Amino acid sequence: MSPEKTNGASTCFYCDLENDDDSTEHFVRLVTSDSIVLFLHRDQTLPGRLVLASRPHFGDITELTDQVQADYYGMLHVCGQAIKKVHPEILKVNLALCGNNPTFEHPHIHLMPRHEKDRKWPGFFLDFVQPYWDDDNPRWDQEIRAFHEQLRPHEKRFNLVWSARTRQAL
Repeated sequence: MSPEKTNGASTCFYCDLENDDDSTEHFVRLVTSDSIVLFLHRDQTLPGRLVLASRPHFGDITELTDQVQADYYGMLHVCGQAIKKVHPEILKVNLALCGNNPTFEHPHIHLMPRHEKDRKWPGFFLDFVQPYWDDDNPRWDQEIRAFHEQLRPHEKRFNLVWSARTRQAL
């Protein structure tokens, strides 16, 4: 199901992100493939927080093709493992599968790393945020390089294409 167009532009937040810069108000794009797009969330209250969205546009998780579904959930598993390797203090990776808000009507999963020292452990994790990291914060390059190292072995399996921002950090 394609997103509706308004004056030639998509009305889907995630589809619009695919066509814009690698960095937006909320995300820093790490990598894309024919089936997924992966972002580091700018809210790093929970270090290593990622957002994985399907490609192309689907309005509901039940609309995913077999190939997109295999890549989407395969990459979800890879991302969970990557988070734990990049941040060894992580005990659990919580997931929030979203996509019902008209602005974000596109299946996407928030991967929320949890550890005993996060201020809400073991409580609910979506009711607090810290200020986003500034673009010039050196932690971005460190985080991007660490995730690149963990995701690179899966480059051929998922036909991953590294974003310009990821290449810049390397």
